Amino acid sequence: MTFCGEKAVQILPFNQAWSFFKGNMHTHTTHSDGAYPVERVCAAYHEKGYDFLVITDHFMPRFGSRVTDTRPYRRPGFTTIIGAELHAPSTELGETWHIKAIGLPLDFAARGHDETGPAIARRAFDAGAFIGIVHPSWYGLTAADADAIDCAHAVEIYNHGS
Repeated sequence: MTFCGEKAVQILPFNQAWSFFKGNMHTHTTHSDGAYPVERVCAAYHEKGYDFLVITDHFMPRFGSRVTDTRPYRRPGFTTIIGAELHAPSTELGETWHIKAIGLPLDFAARGHDETGPAIARRAFDAGAFIGIVHPSWYGLTAADADAIDCAHAVEIYNHGS
């Protein structure tokens, strides 16, 4: 089997009768460090033809440790999924963890005093969230750190800010 030329196109899913959806699974609003309020962000993605959006505002004490409620901004053909970017101290290099939790309940409790990155990821997973490790190269996440999150579904490979 080769991964170049026509054969590669045949093994990719793009020729299948599946539905593909355009979405963004990591963006912020003025509820944390974003430039625009949630209603403006949701409207912009809707107007650009996105099918879905996940607002992942930073879930940190300085921003009120809250999950942004985007349900009021759902429209026919455009949905929002509740999420947040979770943080905890500290990685192998002493940096703060960055963990994306998609499908998080709105009443997700603030990080416990001694809760680690892997522990808050596990708690979010147990609450039903899809767990992603976000922008690992930005804060120097090591392979050992990544392995410590035993419930991660994905690793973010592109982030415009990184």
